[in-house]
Amino acid sequence: MKTKLLSLALLWAGFSSLAVAQEEGVTYCLPKTAAKFTLRIEKTTYTPGDFAEYATRFLRVKAGTEKAVAYRLVDCRMSQYAEPDTARLFVLKVGDKRGISNVQLDNRGILLAVNDQPVAQPAGDQAFVPAPKPKRVNPRDFLSQEILAAGSNMKMAELTAQDIYEIRDSRNQLSRGQADYMPKDGEQLKLMLQKLDTQEAAMLQLFTGTTDRDTAEVEVDFVPLRETSRQLLFRFSQRRGLVDVDDLGGNPYYISVEDEHSVPPPSPVDPKKKKEKEPVLYSCIPGRIRLTLSDGAKAWKSFEMYAAQFGQLNPIDEDVINKKVNTQVVLNPLTGGLEKIKTEQAQ
Repeated sequence: MKTKLLSLALLWAGFSSLAVAQEEGVTYCLPKTAAKFTLRIEKTTYTPGDFAEYATRFLRVKAGTEKAVAYRLVDCRMSQYAEPDTARLFVLKVGDKRGISNVQLDNRGILLAVNDQPVAQPAGDQAFVPAPKPKRVNPRDFLSQEILAAGSNMKMAELTAQDIYEIRDSRNQLSRGQADYMPKDGEQLKLMLQKLDTQEAAMLQLFTGTTDRDTAEVEVDFVPLRETSRQLLFRFSQRRGLVDVDDLGGNPYYISVEDEHSVPPPSPVDPKKKKEKEPVLYSCIPGRIRLTLSDGAKAWKSFEMYAAQFGQLNPIDEDVINKKVNTQVVLNPLTGGLEKIKTEQAQ
């Protein structure tokens, strides 16, 4: 009994490439097509400035005094991958007498090719790399010794506000050509104005605070099995981002699955008709479906894809694969559809 179990284990372990001379059976399955939604999420973090409580008093601007974090769904894209469909599990008889000398399966037992090499597996999405953020200027580098030596936070805010007003006045005078020391040419003027802008923006941060934006991507998997008009896919919170589907603090996002019936149903079996030959192997004729994401009120994103489980089985009988011909079959790794079938007379 142990020897028999070991033989079966070795047979499954050799799924990726089988070359057999005598008649044996190889168990294989067809794929079930799944969708992977990649959500791009932006996180915005507001940090109040050290002088935020004095922004209105000294600069007449409103500024938040508490740290705040907010999330936003920026975009969504879809890719496909395959899972083994255990409802479509078959045995392929192989050997010289059958005209099958090589069977290619992936490491999960999904049929990829017969007497040929499989097509290249679809490349996964490249890892998301956010754009580098520019280095933020330290506003305290622009504070004078008088400001740094002030005895209270309010006094520091008052002196900083005075410096900001002086910077604005200097910029206006330069722009009008009324400054005591005007630059010699336009390029020098441009550099002086840029320096003043940088200094003002940095010092304003002490009152208005800073806003940082970080972008990340999160994946949500979905396997469509049947048509549905409203199935919960994920929940999203503006305060916490993507949350668990049972967390009612997040707004629900739904998915609908529409079968576009691109594959006609199989013809009814005529009992008077001669019994068809036993299939040697099966491929799929995948069906086209539409996936629509919505927030419950309106549609957000819509995608189309071909899915093996919404199509029909495509039997290939011994008229096509036998010892008298060399037949090469290659299947699509995502849908199980025929990518190639080539038959040549055996030598």
